[in-house]
Amino acid sequence: SLFQKDDNYLNCTVRRDAADNSWTLFLKLAEPEKQVRCVRDVKLRGYAGHLRFAVRADATGYCFRYSLDDGKSFKDLATTPPDLIISKGYTGAYLGVYCTSNGVSAGDSPYFADIDWIKSRAFQRE
Repeated sequence: SLFQKDDNYLNCTVRRDAADNSWTLFLKLAEPEKQVRCVRDVKLRGYAGHLRFAVRADATGYCFRYSLDDGKSFKDLATTPPDLIISKGYTGAYLGVYCTSNGVSAGDSPYFADIDWIKSRAFQRE
């Protein structure tokens, strides 16, 4: 998630479709006083349970990318304008990992989230 407030964020979510056992990557946007909307969704062909996710933010916007081969190659997911989650108060935007089963008990499910590492690099503003 790139998070600014409870009603202003960008979430990237991987979801399994039980009907055909496929996996989809979603990028969703929440804006104040608007319905959450899907910016982009992609079927993850060849998804084997591992995903590397990258976000680059600069003056032109946020670039979202993902890799299914341990970072050897990345595919573009979406690019968004830089002002989607701009601070309109005292809190700046922040990046974090959030996992949920959306209130459904995982029970004996073989599906889980295992975050091995997170790497963040700061870049000097131009």
